[in-house]
Amino acid sequence: MGDTCTIGIDLGTSNSCVATCTPAGHEIIRNRLGGRTTPSVVSAGKGGDIVVGDAANRQAIMNPERTIFGVKRLVGRKYASPEVVSLRETLPYPVIEAPNRDAWVRLLERSMSPSEVQSYILDELRTAAEDYLDTDVGRAIITVPAFFDEAQRQATRDAGTIAGFGNVRVLAEPTAAALAHGIGGNSDKLVAVFDMGGGTLDVSIMHVQGGRYDVLATSGDMLLGGADFDRALAASFAAEIERDHGVAILDNKVALQRLVTEAEGAKKALSGLDSVTISLPYLAQGPAGQIDYERKVTRDELNTLVAPLIERMLAPCRVALADASVTADRIDEVLLVGGMTRSLVVQDAVTRFFDRKPSQKINPDEAVAIGAALLAGMVDGRLQGAELIDVAPHSIGMRVAGDRMSPLIKRAAKLPAVAKKAFATTEDNQRSVEIQLYQGEDPVASKNTRLSTVSLSGIEPAPRGKVRIGVEFHASEDGKMAIKARQLGGSGAPMDVDIVVQTGLGRAVVERLAQERAAQRKPREVKASKPSEAAQQSGFGIQFARPASAPPRAASAPPVAAPAGRSESSSGRAASASARAQAAGSGKSARVGSARGSERRASARANTAADARAAILGDDEPSSKSQPAQTPPAAPAARPPAPNPSQPVFPPAEPATPAAAPAAPKPAPATASPAASPPPSAAGGTATSATGGGSKTPWIAVAVLVTGAIAALIAVLL
Repeated sequence: MGDTCTIGIDLGTSNSCVATCTPAGHEIIRNRLGGRTTPSVVSAGKGGDIVVGDAANRQAIMNPERTIFGVKRLVGRKYASPEVVSLRETLPYPVIEAPNRDAWVRLLERSMSPSEVQSYILDELRTAAEDYLDTDVGRAIITVPAFFDEAQRQATRDAGTIAGFGNVRVLAEPTAAALAHGIGGNSDKLVAVFDMGGGTLDVSIMHVQGGRYDVLATSGDMLLGGADFDRALAASFAAEIERDHGVAILDNKVALQRLVTEAEGAKKALSGLDSVTISLPYLAQGPAGQIDYERKVTRDELNTLVAPLIERMLAPCRVALADASVTADRIDEVLLVGGMTRSLVVQDAVTRFFDRKPSQKINPDEAVAIGAALLAGMVDGRLQGAELIDVAPHSIGMRVAGDRMSPLIKRAAKLPAVAKKAFATTEDNQRSVEIQLYQGEDPVASKNTRLSTVSLSGIEPAPRGKVRIGVEFHASEDGKMAIKARQLGGSGAPMDVDIVVQTGLGRAVVERLAQERAAQRKPREVKASKPSEAAQQSGFGIQFARPASAPPRAASAPPVAAPAGRSESSSGRAASASARAQAAGSGKSARVGSARGSERRASARANTAADARAAILGDDEPSSKSQPAQTPPAAPAARPPAPNPSQPVFPPAEPATPAAAPAAPKPAPATASPAASPPPSAAGGTATSATGGGSKTPWIAVAVLVTGAIAALIAVLL
C-alpha cells in the first residue's frame, strides 16, 4: 500500500465522516451511496459477509443481535467496568469478556474486539477516499473525544492500523472543530467547544491566538449522547405499552429496536415542530391480540423526559471552566459540534449556561472531519501549520506501596510532557524492576484504568540501595506514552524497557489482523476515464460502448453516418434540432414520424439494449457498417440538394420527378397503408414517402430517425 496521502476522519459513535484537504480548503468525501456521512454500524449478512454503513443500518431493526452499533462506547474498556455493565443492559447484541478481560462483542460465531469492528468502518471510509482521490491513502488523522484515556486512544490507533493505514495520529475532536471554524487568524479569544454526538460528550476550553490553539482544560461524559435521549423517550413509550397492554417491550429486542428508531425520528422532528405523531403498526403481540402503537408526542413532553440528561450534560461544562480557571462570562465564543447539538433542547441549555448564542457556522456533523482534514493538509505540507497545544485529559501515574497512585503526568498538563522518576534497588543483586502504570484520578491505584506493566532489565549487580535508576515518561502531543530508562552513576548505560499493555490487542495481534485484512482486500481499481466531450455535450452524460459482438441493426433502424470530427458532430446535432423544429410545424411529418416510430418500437424489442443505445449515439459511436463520415448538409436553399449516398435517406414510393422549385407539401393521408410500403432500400431501411411522390429532404429523414431511435430505446428499457 502506498503512503502518498493523508485524510481526516471523524470516527463517530453514530456516524462517521471523511474529508480531504484541497487547494480551495477542504472537501467532504461521499461514501459509495453518495452520503456525506456513513453510519458507524457493522452487521453480518446472510452469507456471513461483513456489511458496513447504510446497508448494515437497515438490518438493525430486524436483525438486532447481528448488528453492531455504538461500539465506540466499548473501546478500551474492561468487561467488568461500571460503564460496560450499564451498556450491557441496553445493547441488543452480545457483549462478552475477552481473555484479557476487555469488553468484546460477538458477531455470528466470532468474538471480535471493538477495535476490529471500528476497523471495518475505517476500511469503508478509506476505500471511498481512495476511489475519489484515485490514489493510495496511507495516513490518517482520526479524531477521538478529548476525554478519551490512553487505552481508548490506543485502541483507536489499532483500528486504523488494522484498516491499512501505515501511520495514524489521533486528534481531539474539540480541537479539530476549532480548526474547522477558522477561529485563528488575528483573533485572540477564549473559546468553549461543546461537542455532543450520538454517544459521547466533550467540553473543551481553549485560548486561540493567531495560529496557536491552546487547550486550557477539557472534560466530558463518555456515556452521554443522542442515543441516551432516544432511549429515554423509548423507555417512556415502553412503560406506557406495558401499562396498557401488559407486554414488556424491553424483553422483545426487535420491538424495542423499532421503538428506539421511532423515538429517534420523533426527537429530530421536535426540533422543528411543536408536536409529532408516531405510528408503529403491529409492534408486538399482546394477550388481547395485535398491538398497534400510535401516539402524539409534544416538545414539552420531550423536554420533561430528558431534563435529567440536560442537567447531567452541563456538569462537564462546570468542570472544564473550573479547571481552566475561567468563568462563563469570559468566554468569547461557543462552538456547537456533533449531531445532537441540532436539538433545540440542547441549544437552549447551552445558550442559558454560557449566556450567549452558540456559533453554528459549519455543519455540526462535518466540522470535526473538516478540522482533521486541515491537519492532514498540514502534515502533507499543503497548508501552513498551526500550533496545537493539547492537555492530558486524565492523570497518568504509577502504583506504589499500599496500592497508592503516584502521579507522573497530572490532569490538564500541557502536552507533550515529560516526567522523571528515580528508583533505588530494594534487593541485593537485583537485576530488574517492574512498574505498573495507571490512568485516572482515584488515589487508590487499582480503582483507575491500568495501562501497562513496564519491566526494566539489565541492572548491574550490587547491594540493595546502591544502584539508582532514572526513568523518563514521555507523553506525546496526542497522549501516546514512551518510556526511557538508564542507570544513574556507574556506566550510565540505557536499560532494556519492555512494556506489556494490560488492555487492548497488543502489537503482535494488531499486525496479524492487519495482514489478514490486507490479504482479503481487493486491489484498488484504476478510475475509469471520464466521458468524452462529445458524449457530455450530447446530453446523455455517458457513452455506451457498442459490443464487438452486437448484431447489425434491424432494417427498421438505419444507421446514422459517423461524423468526420467533433465540429461536424456538433453541426449534425444542430441539423437534427432544426429538422425536429420543421417536423413539429408540419402535421403530416409528425404523423408519419409517429407511425414510423411505432414500427421501430416493435422492431427494437428484438434488438439488444446496447444496439438501441448505439443507434441513438450513432454520431459518437458509429456502427461498424456505417458509411464513410460525411459533413451533414447545410440548410436547404432554393433547390433541395441531391441525395447523398452516405446519408440515411428514406427512398420515395414513386420515382422522383425533378422540380424547378420546392413544391408545397401535399396534405398528409389520414392513415398509412401497409400495402403502400416500398421494398427495403439499399441502406437497409424501409419507409413510405412523406409526400407519396417527389424527393424527401435529409432533414426530415434525420428527424424521423432520431424520433424512432429514441422511441426504440424507451421500448427496450421499459
